[in-house]
Amino acid sequence: MSLGSMAQNELDLKIKINNFEGEWLKLGYHYGSKQYIQDSVQVNKDNWAVFQNDTALQGGIYFVVVPDHGYFEILMTEDQKFSMEADLDDYVNSMNVNGSTENERFYEYISFLTSKKVKSKEYIAAIDSTSTEEEKAKVDKQLKGLDKEVKAFQKKFFKKNPNTFYTKYLKAFMDVAVPEGPKLEDGTEDKQWRAKYFRAHYFDAIDLTEEKFARTPLIEKKVDYYLDKLVPPYVDTLRNELNQLMTKTEDNPEVHKFLMAHLLNKYSKSKIMGMDALYVYMVDSFYAKGKAYWVDSVQLFRITDRAESFRPNLIGKIAPNFRLQDKEGKYHTLHNFKEEYVVLYFWDPDCGHCKKSTPLVKEFGENPKYKDIKIIAITTEHEEEKWYKYLEENPSSWLHLRDFKYRSNFRKEYDISGTPRIFILDKNKKIVAKRLPAKSLASYMDRLLKTKESSSKK
Repeated sequence: MSLGSMAQNELDLKIKINNFEGEWLKLGYHYGSKQYIQDSVQVNKDNWAVFQNDTALQGGIYFVVVPDHGYFEILMTEDQKFSMEADLDDYVNSMNVNGSTENERFYEYISFLTSKKVKSKEYIAAIDSTSTEEEKAKVDKQLKGLDKEVKAFQKKFFKKNPNTFYTKYLKAFMDVAVPEGPKLEDGTEDKQWRAKYFRAHYFDAIDLTEEKFARTPLIEKKVDYYLDKLVPPYVDTLRNELNQLMTKTEDNPEVHKFLMAHLLNKYSKSKIMGMDALYVYMVDSFYAKGKAYWVDSVQLFRITDRAESFRPNLIGKIAPNFRLQDKEGKYHTLHNFKEEYVVLYFWDPDCGHCKKSTPLVKEFGENPKYKDIKIIAITTEHEEEKWYKYLEENPSSWLHLRDFKYRSNFRKEYDISGTPRIFILDKNKKIVAKRLPAKSLASYMDRLLKTKESSSKK
C-alpha cells in the first residue's frame, strides 16, 4: 500500500504494561542506526497509554520506551488501530496483541527465537564444562538439531506469511545461498568465483520497493557492509556502486531519501583517505541538482560549500599553488619545486597534536633514505614571535613558510580546518596522499618509492 493510501488511515495505538507504576510511555522509531522519539503519552488511570494521530505514521519498526524498564518493538504497517498488553518483567513472552495480525506473528516469531537462544546458550555452556570428546560430540549434535529446528520454523513462518513486511525484513538479513563454484586446475574450488557471486547477488533478497525499510536499521546495515567489506576501496569503483544504489531505489522515495542522506554523511566524515571524493560526487550528482527536495536553502548551502572545500585538494588533483615567505622574507612558489616528491606539513607551534607529530616528521626528514624528498612546513597561525622562537630552538633542514597577514588562500584551498595536516605531492604536484598521520609518513613513502621503482623497471 502506498503512503498516499496510508494517509487515509489514522494512528490509534493502545499500550498497557501490567505492574508499571510510571506516568509516561514513549513511542519511537528507527531511522537507520539512529532512534528518534515520535511521541510521549501519559498513562491513564486504567494503566493504558493511547497514542493517536489523525494520519497514519510512516511504516517501519517502532518501539515503546518504558522509562527505567527498557523497551519493546512494534511493527507499524498499514492498519495502525490495535492494542498491545504485556507484563513489565517479560514483554516478549507475555505480549498479547489485539487487532494486528502482523504483530501477533511478530511476537510469535521472536518468542520462539528467544527460547531457542536460551537453549543454545545452555548447550554452549555445557560444551565448555564437558571433559570428554564423547560428551562434546553429544552436545554438538544437540546444537545442530537446534539449528535445524530454527530453520524449519523460519521456513514454515515464511510460507505462512509470504508477503508481510516482517517476512521481507527477515529474508533481507539472510545469507546469500552461494552454489558450488567451478574447479581450478588443481581441483580446488574457485573461491574468487564464490566471492564474486556473493557480491553480485547480495541485494537479491532485499525488496528495495518496500518503503517501510527506511524506518528500520536494515538498509544502513546492509549497504554499509556491502560498501565497506565487499567492494574494493577505490573511489571510481565505489562511485559506480553509489550510482547503482541510488538508481535501484529511485522508485522508493523514502528509502531513496534515507540512502542519499546516509551516503552523504558517511563520506563527509570518512577516515579513509580519498573518500571525500565520494562526498563531492553525492553533492554534484544529487544535492546540487535539486534532487534532495527535503533540504532547505541554508542546509543546501552548507552541504555544497563543504564540497567546494574538498574539491581543490582531492587525491589526483594538481595541488593548489601558493606563494609564501620563509623566515628571511624570501618568497617561494610551490609549483617551482622540481623534487620527485614534496611533503607539505601544515602545522602550528602551539597545537597539541602538532607537538606529537612534528618530532615524527623531523625524524622522517633526517632519515638519509628520504634525503631527496622536499619537506615544506607551513605555519597556519599568525603568532610571529612563537613561530620564530620555535624555529630557533628546534632547527631543521625543512623549508619553513609563513603567511602572517593572511594574503594567501592556502588555508581554504587545502581545507585546513585543523592541524596538523600532511600532504604528499609528486613531481607534477599531483596530490598522491593527504591527511596522513605523521607516524605513517615513512611507510607510505616507502610504498610510493617501491611502486615508482617497479614501474621504472618495466
